[in-house]
Amino acid sequence: MKLTGRRLLQVLCVLLCLAVGACGKTNKNLTKANLEKIKPGMTVKAVEDLLGPGEDDPDLDLAEGSGVAGGAGITGGDLSSMSKSRSTKWLKWGSEKKFIKVGFDGGKASANKIQSQGL
Repeated sequence: MKLTGRRLLQVLCVLLCLAVGACGKTNKNLTKANLEKIKPGMTVKAVEDLLGPGEDDPDLDLAEGSGVAGGAGITGGDLSSMSKSRSTKWLKWGSEKKFIKVGFDGGKASANKIQSQGL
């Protein structure tokens, strides 16, 4: 099917409308009250029951060992701390401006790995 100028414009308008609609979606579960309910030791399922499905946050997975040394797996700690930090699974709810991020070690929320912004 060949797209004429008019047809291409229609397709682009539809795509733009879809993109704008997706940007406006907010998770109504992203509240300070729900953030305070997240406790160390909670499972991924328990946090997702509270906030809804989370998204993988690979940026934080890498941040634990960031930089050239971190990328090579070299950290300032011993080997046991290195393996622990590398096993952290980060999930994120929300956008760049308003979010909750939780780091899970061994499938459970870690005490120092519950972050938020814009709540």
